[in-house]
Amino acid sequence: MAYADRWVRFHSLPESKRYADDASESGEILRRHRTVLAELRGSTGTADLWAIAPGWDWRDSNGGWAKDRLPGAWPWRIGQIDDDCPAYFWAASGFSDSAVDALLLEVADDRGRVLFGAPDLAWLYCPYDGGADVLLPTVAERDALKARHTDWLSTYPGGL
Repeated sequence: MAYADRWVRFHSLPESKRYADDASESGEILRRHRTVLAELRGSTGTADLWAIAPGWDWRDSNGGWAKDRLPGAWPWRIGQIDDDCPAYFWAASGFSDSAVDALLLEVADDRGRVLFGAPDLAWLYCPYDGGADVLLPTVAERDALKARHTDWLSTYPGGL
């Protein structure tokens, strides 16, 4: 894995549970995502976050999940999801807290994909249905973030 020395994975529910069964567990998912994102952002708010997301309707740049969920998004690039499926990737910024929460919950329910980053993309936050992968600028920053949230680390051997 590229940049493995600067990567850490956090799970969004205790005991590496993948999906929420009730509102309490959905709240825990949001709490963990918000906590790490706030630490990554520092004093900046969610309006300074950048998001990049693939559109699922690869046949038409005007459709797809990302275009619908990222207000004001612009087409960043066309890429490959797999050998048979090209996709449009959309970029946007200027999110409210509630818009970020909505994106995080959709990703947690496996209804979409999004990557968040700083305006200079110095760090990347990649939520998925079960947690988030974080890529930081330095090993020291990765280690500090990891040390603050040891209870949220993967329980699987090898870190995944």
